[in-house]
Amino acid sequence: RRLPRSTLFPYTTLFRSTSYSASQAWLNGSNPYDTLNLSNLFRQAGGVIDPAVSLNPPLTFVLMAPLAMLPWPVAEAAWTILNLLLVAVCLWMVMAVARVSIREPRGLLFLSFAIALAPFHTSISQGQLTIPVTALVVASLWGQIHNRPVLSGICIALAVALKPQMGLLFLLLLLFRLQWKALLCGMSALAVITAVAVGRLAIAGVDWLPTLQSNLAHFIQGGTGDPTAASAYLMVNLQVLLHLLLADQTQVTLNVVTYAAVAAAGAVLLLALRHR
Repeated sequence: RRLPRSTLFPYTTLFRSTSYSASQAWLNGSNPYDTLNLSNLFRQAGGVIDPAVSLNPPLTFVLMAPLAMLPWPVAEAAWTILNLLLVAVCLWMVMAVARVSIREPRGLLFLSFAIALAPFHTSISQGQLTIPVTALVVASLWGQIHNRPVLSGICIALAVALKPQMGLLFLLLLLFRLQWKALLCGMSALAVITAVAVGRLAIAGVDWLPTLQSNLAHFIQGGTGDPTAASAYLMVNLQVLLHLLLADQTQVTLNVVTYAAVAAAGAVLLLALRHR
């Protein structure tokens, strides 16, 4: 007898379910960071597992809203297919930027290694936002190379809206590279998305910020994002390494040293690029 999908793969749709239910909450004017609210919405839509803690900014829900309008089984399938297509588009753009052809041995070698990368597989199976953000960032770089600043700026704005911790770095890159038209387009698009995201919650009278702050505090102190947790080795996070090296392992020290190290590395890289 065939087992239910939730029994075979209990965590397969954890991130998808969170984005889906939080976007539904944003659409209907309820709190997208209230875990109980998300669980109720997701089960009403036909889901079988409780969503994870909602941590994405309201901007994410604007972009995910079209999927949230679909029935859960359709939305889940559509998101998976979209991720697969974006992997192909992303690899094509990378090869185009590098001027590598699939007909060349090095092109086939690149594709072989790229397709075998575990992060692609994990992101697709977990329904994470990493692949769409990566594709948008690569599309922005492609737009810069081909003198399409409007496309470049809008792609970065969408990347920031989906995953700020990734997208903001490339938005700053537009500033440091003096790509003013692309930066203006990106900031304008980001302002519109922010206005829609926050405006919807304000009109509905949702007091969402304290709940988000509580979710973030739980995530980084004792939750999945805590670098001192036993499962921290699963995280791609500099704080995990610093936790093993520093004598004072408080969260404040880890944050300060991490941000200082990233800022210093960024400054060195920018200086190196300026003097090329």
